[in-house]
Amino acid sequence: MELEKSGKTSLDLQQMHRFVSCDLAFHTLLMRMAANRRILKVVNETRLLIRIFTMHRDGHKIADLEHIHRYHSEVAQAIASQDRETAMRVLAEHIQASLKERLEEYDHWEREMSLRESEPVFFNVFSPTEG
Repeated sequence: MELEKSGKTSLDLQQMHRFVSCDLAFHTLLMRMAANRRILKVVNETRLLIRIFTMHRDGHKIADLEHIHRYHSEVAQAIASQDRETAMRVLAEHIQASLKERLEEYDHWEREMSLRESEPVFFNVFSPTEG
């Protein structure tokens, strides 16, 4: 795995951009395979929101990537086995876990921004001519 080889603890910005693109492509492929135009339209319309939520996120850590890979693999295996119920269950679990993650990250980001805005600003009390 690229992250393990790099010796870093989380994906950098460039790696996260590649990850998000691949992740969206995987989910778009699933929706196209399902031939569900309505859900595809809804997701396409919410891509802006998806990008907003991913703008402020930290890079995934190895454990995060392992969880995502497990979900994606289980969904792909269920589809290959034509096990609709399992595919829907695992995908629903994946979506719920991702939603919870994003909301927690957004809350954290919002708290950090609020703290930064409320920090006192210290001004130089000495005039430039004083020593």
